[in-house]
Amino acid sequence: MSENLTDKVIGFMAVSGHKVDAETKLLLEQLDAGTLTYEEAIKRVYDAIEKLPTKKVVTQQDIQDFLDD
Repeated sequence: MSENLTDKVIGFMAVSGHKVDAETKLLLEQLDAGTLTYEEAIKRVYDAIEKLPTKKVVTQQDIQDFLDD
């Protein structure tokens, strides 16, 4: 019984309590189909991470504000 990459990753994510969004599922399916290289997939994930909002912690008050949120 051979599972493809998509099924394995979705299974691992489900066990850890995470859901797979449509974009991630498409990326995995493209890897399985051979229409996307691992390098291209890594680049797409890196680009998505770069778009995530971040907050720079500078003071104790910033830390407290973060914890209060």
